[in-house]
Amino acid sequence: MNKDRLKARARAAGLLGLAESAIDEDLVDFIVETKGDALLRARAGSGKTTALAIKVAYLTMDAGVDPSKIMMLTFNNAAARSLEARIRDFGTPGGIRVRTFHALGQRIVRAHFGAARRAVFDETGDDGLAIAEMMEESVEEVINERFFHYCAGKMRTRYDKRREYVESVGRDALVSAVNFMRARGYGLHRQMENAWDIGGPIAGNAMKVILGFEGRLRAARLIDAVGVLQAAAWTLEREIETGVMRPSEAHDVDWIFIDEFQDMSHPYLRLVEAIRNINGMACVQGVGDDYQSVNGFAGADLDHFLNVAKYLDEPVLLDLLRNRRSGSKIVDWGNAVMEEAGHGAAPAVASEANGAGEVRMARISAERDLRYVATRLAELVDHDLASVALIARKWKVGDHGLSRLRGVFEASLREKGYRGTVVGITAHGSKGLEYDQVLLLDDGSFPMEHPSRPILESLIPQADFLREEACLKHVAGTRARRLLHVVSM
Repeated sequence: MNKDRLKARARAAGLLGLAESAIDEDLVDFIVETKGDALLRARAGSGKTTALAIKVAYLTMDAGVDPSKIMMLTFNNAAARSLEARIRDFGTPGGIRVRTFHALGQRIVRAHFGAARRAVFDETGDDGLAIAEMMEESVEEVINERFFHYCAGKMRTRYDKRREYVESVGRDALVSAVNFMRARGYGLHRQMENAWDIGGPIAGNAMKVILGFEGRLRAARLIDAVGVLQAAAWTLEREIETGVMRPSEAHDVDWIFIDEFQDMSHPYLRLVEAIRNINGMACVQGVGDDYQSVNGFAGADLDHFLNVAKYLDEPVLLDLLRNRRSGSKIVDWGNAVMEEAGHGAAPAVASEANGAGEVRMARISAERDLRYVATRLAELVDHDLASVALIARKWKVGDHGLSRLRGVFEASLREKGYRGTVVGITAHGSKGLEYDQVLLLDDGSFPMEHPSRPILESLIPQADFLREEACLKHVAGTRARRLLHVVSM
């Protein structure tokens, strides 16, 4: 075993409080991969945040890397704070930059434009409301009866018979298409030239809305949350073209770590490429899980993960598959969900230390009254376990609001003497969380067939949609540590 692996294993063991023999070879493989780009596929419960934190501790404390040369990028504030806390707990030297992509983009834009272009993130402020009005005006310029007739045909209904319904669903579908395409990087500077051929009227009309909307933003000298990524990348690209550098957080970076790499899309990658080019090919390393790819509706492009060699520089592909959260039966259930969906490659591996756990099946009709449903659900709870989560596909379970259902459910549990934590949350909201027991409420919403789905199918293929729905179910169930109840409703 070489010297670097010995140091990496010792560092990981010390930080985790484990014997060196308990450290997985897979984790060591990731820690010592320092020669170039890499992608770590880390399954649910495998400790990817911990793996990132251990690696930067090793780089700064054992490999001589200056902490200020490391940038760690996340997609949301909660992930950034979690990563910062883990790094701090490990005693890593200060100076590492942990940023969300959007916060970094805003800092770069501010460094280049000052007050000349305002980046707007607050949707409730005056600028945010003005941007919403610009979008509404841009949509109104495009929609017409011909578009709604197209929507009605996709919905297999008649526009003349259900005008109000078709217009409501069609408008929602168009706005969804606009948001999806902008998140994929399409706009004034990168038009989908053959949008009508690729995605039919929904993509073609969405592209027209995007051009109108971004033209209004430019005239108002405003940048919204999507546009700030493109603007930041463009300013860095211009630095390279002109040779005129302006100090910003994009400079003096040797390492770029990306959390949740399965959520990457063109605007994020464009910004990363600009940063690495500014810094003479900084090393890019991502960590993610294609089993937890649940943000395709928001523009995440899984191709960046599955075919990462197209986007990074000869990346080394690594795996961290051991689930250290859940019992083996719960891990097996999660693997089966992905296998049944046709995406079962590299299944998670259960840790013997977590035991078998339990997966139970139950059936409760969501059509019964609220108190009956909540009481029946409460009867399933193991009172010896300290936390329980009701997790559903959406905020309604049958005709019952999830929040109200959780409230009555908790009241019933308290009457029975349960003193643990009680949570009600959607599958999307549960990502990254964990509970001793989960009641997965399946009211037939996996997959969730929204009325706009037929309209959007030419833009977002059914296969991609179904994969994401399987991932959502997998995410929800694998939040459980000890007990998973799959409740058909």
